[in-house]
Amino acid sequence: MKQPKIVLLIFVSGKIVLTGAKVRDEIYTAFENIYPVLREFRKVQQWFLVFRQQLGLLADVCRAWLKID
Repeated sequence: MKQPKIVLLIFVSGKIVLTGAKVRDEIYTAFENIYPVLREFRKVQQWFLVFRQQLGLLADVCRAWLKID
C-alpha cells in the first residue's frame, strides 16, 4: 500500500497481517482502504452451500418419515 506505507499479508484463510506502521492510526487507515477491495473478491464458502443443501434434504426425509406435509 502506498499511503500509508504499510505491508499487508493476506492469507487464503482470511487472516490479514498489517506491518510497518509508525502509529496506530496508519493501521486503521490502511484497513479502511483495503476492506472494500477484499469484500469485492470474497468467495462464497462451498461448505456452507453443501451443508445448507444437506440440511434441506434431511428436513424432507424427516417430514416424509413423520408424514408431515
